[in-house]
Amino acid sequence: MIVVTVLLTAAHLFVLSVGAASPAWASCAAGTPRLSDAAFSGTVIQTTRAGRIAQVRTDAGLMVEVRGTDAIDPPGGGAATSVDRSYVTGQRYEFHPINSTSPYSDNNCTATHELPASPSTSAAPAGAVSSAAPAESPILGWVIALGALGGVIVLTCVLVVRVRRRRSTNLT
Repeated sequence: MIVVTVLLTAAHLFVLSVGAASPAWASCAAGTPRLSDAAFSGTVIQTTRAGRIAQVRTDAGLMVEVRGTDAIDPPGGGAATSVDRSYVTGQRYEFHPINSTSPYSDNNCTATHELPASPSTSAAPAGAVSSAAPAESPILGWVIALGALGGVIVLTCVLVVRVRRRRSTNLT
């Protein structure tokens, strides 16, 4: 019974650690901003939800929506997260959204940043991104999760051996 309980606990901890190791919006403590293959630049025309949702005119002339929050609550609601990004009307940004279509999802973990007010005269090729910082590797999270699982397995084996030794000592 003890072995089953320990193994179920180990499995549960593994599932939790793998879930925590996958890229998460609220998990950017590593400090490395995430670059995007769908990067674009544009000027914020209008904002709502305390500046967290922006209507943007891209430098290519398209109107798109960028959401700097995952907490889209009813109008007047106050939900927010620690990684929400807010935008300033009239400000130009280089956006590095998480997805590739409007409405774009963005947050403080991406490499989105302010730019000078007017577009530069030298046009960058389509899909080009700045070299602000390398993208965070999701492999680190898996290494941590597997290390935690290994630790739980070793601990389980130690506990099983101790329980069996106690039982054999008590029987003799």
